[in-house]
Amino acid sequence: MNFRATVWPLLSVLGGVAWLVLNFFAFSSPGDHLWQQTLLEYQGHMALICLFLVLVASPLKLSFPGLLEDRRWLGLLAFGFAMAHSLGAFQHTLGGAWWAFEFLSPRNQYALWMGVASLLLLLPLALTSANGAIKRLGKFWRWLHKLVIPSVLLAMAHTILMGVHYPLDKAWGTITTTLLLGVGLIVFWLRSKNSKQATPIRPVLVKLGDSWSLPLVQYFLLFIGAALLAMNVLAMFAPGILGLPEAPTQNSLSS
Repeated sequence: MNFRATVWPLLSVLGGVAWLVLNFFAFSSPGDHLWQQTLLEYQGHMALICLFLVLVASPLKLSFPGLLEDRRWLGLLAFGFAMAHSLGAFQHTLGGAWWAFEFLSPRNQYALWMGVASLLLLLPLALTSANGAIKRLGKFWRWLHKLVIPSVLLAMAHTILMGVHYPLDKAWGTITTTLLLGVGLIVFWLRSKNSKQATPIRPVLVKLGDSWSLPLVQYFLLFIGAALLAMNVLAMFAPGILGLPEAPTQNSLSS
């Protein structure tokens, strides 16, 4: 067995399973705000991990060739996790009301806007990830997808400023912040070594073994997870459509 050729496909599928499972848990317990806050942390970190992997796909192509082939999949996963994280934060951090933003500390307000900006930068990348968009946009497509770099930087700043695991006034928070910054520096250093190399386009189907196609598994997990996310959005904003009772918000719980 070729370990390098096998380990990444397995990890890739596990990333899709994590996308599906986190969306299922978010949908299944909308009223448990403590649990939802924990899910937000998982979703945000998974988005950041996927973005890091997108950036190092080229430098690590010799060690993990499947990583480069799955760059599109990783980008879509990153956007999906970021979208789920943002929707959950709106419902369970802001209580489903934008005006609650005013009650956040200045630090958290800056962090929130950084997270929104990072998500908005990812949006055109997700919308232009298909082969047809690549052909139509030509050289502009490559320039457009360089927006992933500021998106990652904003996501890192958002994580450090707002993440519960990065309090700079505590020793362990300083350690976790240093670790995240260290990983980010390594990622961008590796990225800079391959910045001039062309970006290959993943073929439609890549076989794993003789019996099944990895992209089919990936996109099955992606679509099922997206369906669960859509149902979670309905449960948040229009529970009557799903025949669910109105979910309590943080405001109602604190009153």
